[in-house]
Amino acid sequence: TRLGATAALAAGMFSHPGHAAPALQQVPGYYVQTIGQMQVIALFDGVVALPRAQLKQVTPIEIDAVLLHSYTPESKAGLQTAVNAFLIRKGEQTLLVDTGTAQCFGKDLGQVLPNLRAAGVAPASVQHVLLTHAHPDHLCGLLDAEGNMAYPQAQIWLNHDELQYWLDPQQEKTATPLFKPLFAMARNALAPYLRAKRVHTFREGDALP
Repeated sequence: TRLGATAALAAGMFSHPGHAAPALQQVPGYYVQTIGQMQVIALFDGVVALPRAQLKQVTPIEIDAVLLHSYTPESKAGLQTAVNAFLIRKGEQTLLVDTGTAQCFGKDLGQVLPNLRAAGVAPASVQHVLLTHAHPDHLCGLLDAEGNMAYPQAQIWLNHDELQYWLDPQQEKTATPLFKPLFAMARNALAPYLRAKRVHTFREGDALP
């Protein structure tokens, strides 16, 4: 799966020995977990309401049963879901998995960058950004509020087919009205990194250096 491949790629980046990451105090905005010598920090970006109708291949009765004791907030707009990014540190090595929404989805999101700083991590210290895919809630956070590179020293990693799809004018031309605006968002977020030659692609089965 894409998630499994992402985990494998991240593990490959940290395959050589390193010191344990420094301890962090738990506060709202991020969640810290230590896995061996790796420190994983879940960075909260914000919330999105998703209608139950978007839950596919499951009956209303099954949905009710699953949500009965999940205590998931629900409003007229839908079920509250969270957008997160994940910082992985091992010694001096720093990898960010996804970047959140930045300015793309409104005022209820876009908190990855401030929460990263709240965790004591300078954005310029992030060495690699691994994008699971190029939807705006995963890559718009490559830019800061001024439209500049949020991670000016980072190398960006994205699946080859994913990059080709979102940069293809023909795909944009034939996209549905819902998806058409996402192409400009992907291009804008990636543009300064492409100009700086910091975007690298991989294919299924590749191990990142």
